[in-house]
Amino acid sequence: MFESLSIMPYSHFFPYIGAFVYVYYFPTFASLLFNTKNFGPILFTNTLVGWSILGWFGCLVWAFEG
Repeated sequence: MFESLSIMPYSHFFPYIGAFVYVYYFPTFASLLFNTKNFGPILFTNTLVGWSILGWFGCLVWAFEG
């Protein structure tokens, strides 16, 4: 009855979704790893403008200079 609502046919996408989230939030993870004082602003900025290449690299530089 609920075969069409099963998530199992799409379960092969889960590793890709996890990898995407890791790469997207890599500047935030780097900021957390290096214990920078700007973790909150980097997380906020990465969430808002991380989709653009310039915003992502800007957050990455900000996380490493931190």
